Amino acid sequence: MDKDPTLNGLSVHAYEYESRVIRRRGFERTPDQADVAVGLQTFIASHVPEKDEVTLLAHSQGGL
Repeated sequence: MDKDPTLNGLSVHAYEYESRVIRRRGFERTPDQADVAVGLQTFIASHVPEKDEVTLLAHSQGGL
């Protein structure tokens, strides 16, 4: 991405969350879609300036 001039100024943020397959933080239960959605909203609000445009990129096993 660093070598592509059309992506100049792009910021990338990775949001991770617990799933049924991957358990890193020791939650007693697996977060449901609503939990993950609220977590993503909070993550964006705390990591991305309000004036910036947000594009979400996910893969087919993303959980949402």
